[in-house]
Amino acid sequence: MPTDEDDEFTSRHYPVKENMHWLRRALWLERVGTLLLFGFIGAALLGLFSSGWLSDRVDLNADRSVQMKYDRFARQQSESQMVLHVWPHGRTPALVRLGGDFASHYEIVALQPQTAQMVTTGNEMIITLPTSSASPSTALYLTVQPKSFGHYRNEAVLAGHPPLVFEQWVYP
Repeated sequence: MPTDEDDEFTSRHYPVKENMHWLRRALWLERVGTLLLFGFIGAALLGLFSSGWLSDRVDLNADRSVQMKYDRFARQQSESQMVLHVWPHGRTPALVRLGGDFASHYEIVALQPQTAQMVTTGNEMIITLPTSSASPSTALYLTVQPKSFGHYRNEAVLAGHPPLVFEQWVYP
């Protein structure tokens, strides 16, 4: 039968003075810190802070004429990739309008194809994309850099079609 001297959960005074209440509290804080650390690592690996499973997003508008592939979470002053696919009717150039918070909070670093024309008017950008008779869709590859952090509500509109609204969180 264990005695008080053998009990591991009582405070001792020899050879070192210790207070088990504070030792248990320190152990609890250590366990909480370890769980938080592994939680942050898991969230980062899943893409909560940048590209990954939680961040990758593909959105379509109501009539499926506009599709946007982008990261739901981005970092301020870091480049982010976006791919805009449009399915215009006919062989005329496709007019795509990027509006909402896009023009005021993002800077376009690169735009592919190079033959696309871009005009900025007020709070929106109008991009003219060449179309091809060989393919029913046209793709626009954007490399953008957020100017500031926050939650942004953007929209992409193909002329004559309903808008595609996409949202992005930008971390500092």
